[in-house]
Amino acid sequence: MMTSFAFILGLLPLVIATGAAQLARRDVGTPVFGGMILASFIGIFAIPPLYFTFQAIREKLRPAARPQVQQMSPTETTKSATAAAAE
Repeated sequence: MMTSFAFILGLLPLVIATGAAQLARRDVGTPVFGGMILASFIGIFAIPPLYFTFQAIREKLRPAARPQVQQMSPTETTKSATAAAAE
């Protein structure tokens, strides 16, 4: 995100250009500036909810695709902690 914001701020002089070649600079800078702002907001606000939605759909359709977390009993946890301490 920092590179996107740096790029957007770097385009700011093109968007507010005055003087010679003002029209050419604004014609190039304005669409790129707007496109980068739109792409940044999509990346921040649209992609994470879409990922969450598609992941939930995937888990409903194929429960076996859900990542399995291996549960350890309290005795196994104590044994593994004791073995790690012994090493």
